[in-house]
Amino acid sequence: MFGVYEIGGATPVAISTLRTIIEFTAPAAIRCEVIAAYIGNIDVETSTQEAVEFVRKSAAGTGTAATIEATTTGDAAFGGSGRYNCTAEGTVTDTFPARSYNIVGSSFLWQPVPEERHTVEEGGIWGIRYQAAPEAAIVTPALIVVRYL
Repeated sequence: MFGVYEIGGATPVAISTLRTIIEFTAPAAIRCEVIAAYIGNIDVETSTQEAVEFVRKSAAGTGTAATIEATTTGDAAFGGSGRYNCTAEGTVTDTFPARSYNIVGSSFLWQPVPEERHTVEEGGIWGIRYQAAPEAAIVTPALIVVRYL
């Protein structure tokens, strides 16, 4: 499908405080639709429930530049930007209801039906974070999949 992009952290990072794990800014003149989101766990072996929440922001967090790849060869580069492991949070304007999962034996994978997909307005910022600081540091790969509208 044309206009679909994967936004991911190049290296999984240890998350031990409340912070945005990964976020993106939509292109200035293009709305985006979030079609999937993923958070993994590659080191914790203790069963723990974690709550994940999606956030909209009016100011981006400060983090490491994310890798952004088009899923179709020949598509133009993504017109926005992405960050992961945000050490400064930015300004959260909307928080969506949390979804919980057990970090052992599973990953958090959100693939909503079309009616439940989040739309990010032109230049808007959308991200994923744990609702509270994890009980212990979690080495977390993360990915957001978006498409142009």
